[in-house]
Amino acid sequence: MYTHRPVPTAPALSKDELLEVAEGCACTAVRRTARSMTRAYDDAIRPSGLRVTQFALLVAAELGGGTLKLGQIADILGLERTTVTRDLRPLEKRGLVTVEPGEDRRARIVRVTEAGRRTMTDAMPRWRAAQAQVLAGDAAESWPRIAEGLGRLADAAGED
Repeated sequence: MYTHRPVPTAPALSKDELLEVAEGCACTAVRRTARSMTRAYDDAIRPSGLRVTQFALLVAAELGGGTLKLGQIADILGLERTTVTRDLRPLEKRGLVTVEPGEDRRARIVRVTEAGRRTMTDAMPRWRAAQAQVLAGDAAESWPRIAEGLGRLADAAGED
């Protein structure tokens, strides 16, 4: 016969412990910053018809000269392959990229089309404006150290 046993009550966290998380969590701070940055860049390049994540995909594919596999783009951008696949779909539907089988049928090669290059050309000055806004004043000077610090945080979290 089953007898109900009360679930023990967990001890409440102290206000200091709660503040430690609320005010000092590196993950929360980086995520908050990432959302703000994404909004700023998306707002700036929206007239080109792209989001900043899509612009980054186009740039990575173009840098690869039409020879990068989908997985390589994922590695370059620090994304999951499934995320890149999902994010490429609207670009492919708009004719900005092609995704074709590679030598190995499992591999997919991403190529930027002429329409994709025109869209990147349109987005570039808009991206530069967002970059200038974000890195205005002291931020431009401290950006190399910030980027290095973010890299160390990613390494410490176990990312490549």
